[in-house]
Amino acid sequence: MVKYKNPIGQGGPVFVLSKSEIRKIVFATGVVDVMNYDASSTPPADVWKDNPREDPLRENFNRRMIQLNVPDYFAGAITLSYEYFTKSGDYSLRVPVSIGLQAIGLNKFAVMEQIDGRQSYYREHKKFSTGFDCNYFPSGQGKVRYYIGPSLEFGWFDYNDRSQVGLYPNGQVSKIMSGSFQSLLLQNGFLFQPAPNFNFSLNLGMGYSRSRFLHDDVKDLYQGDKYAENRHDFAVRWGMNVGYRF
Repeated sequence: MVKYKNPIGQGGPVFVLSKSEIRKIVFATGVVDVMNYDASSTPPADVWKDNPREDPLRENFNRRMIQLNVPDYFAGAITLSYEYFTKSGDYSLRVPVSIGLQAIGLNKFAVMEQIDGRQSYYREHKKFSTGFDCNYFPSGQGKVRYYIGPSLEFGWFDYNDRSQVGLYPNGQVSKIMSGSFQSLLLQNGFLFQPAPNFNFSLNLGMGYSRSRFLHDDVKDLYQGDKYAENRHDFAVRWGMNVGYRF
C-alpha cells in the first residue's frame, strides 16, 4: 500500500492506494519510482492531482454564462448579465444590463423614493445602467467557488426635484428631473453549480458611489438655466443571481 497527501493541501486527509493501481510516483526531488503497475486494474488519476471524479466541473466547464439578478426586480429593475470565463477558469468578465421598470411604465408602486428619498444603493426610478465586473476565482472553477473583484457601474435615473421660490408651501416647485450615477465597488461572492448548466450566486459589494443631480435654476432670471449637484456616498450592493452556463 502507498499512503500520500495532496501537496496542495497538506492538512487534508491521507490517501491510500494499492501498488497495483499506481504506474509511477514522481517525487519533489525529480526522482521517479516506477511501480509494478497492473494494466488490468482500474487506472487511477494522477497521484498528485485531485480526482476529477470528485468535482468534474473543475476542468470541464462552460465558459459563457447568462444570469438574472432576482432582488433587483423588487428594487424596480430587470437586470441581466453576460459573463465570460478564461480558459483556466481563474478569471471572468461580467457585463450587466439593467432596465428600470418605472422607465417603461411597469413599476406603478415605486413611491418610496419619491416620498422618502433614495433607498440605499438602489433607485426605484432608475432608467438604465450598465458596467463591468472583473472577477477572480482563487481556486478556479467547481461546484462551489469563491470569487472577488472590482465592479464598475454607471447609469441614469429620474427624481422629484423640489425647489423653494417663495413662502412655504405655496412657493414650492416640484418637477421630475434627470440624474446620473457612477459607482466603484469591491465585490465578494460565491458561485454554486449543482449542474453543469444551471447555477446561482450570492454576492456583496461595498465601495464608493457618486450621484449627479441636474436642477432647474428657478431663482435665475434666465428661464431654462440649469446647474448640477454632486453627492458622494458609501455604497453597499447585494444580489442573488440565477444563471445558465453554456
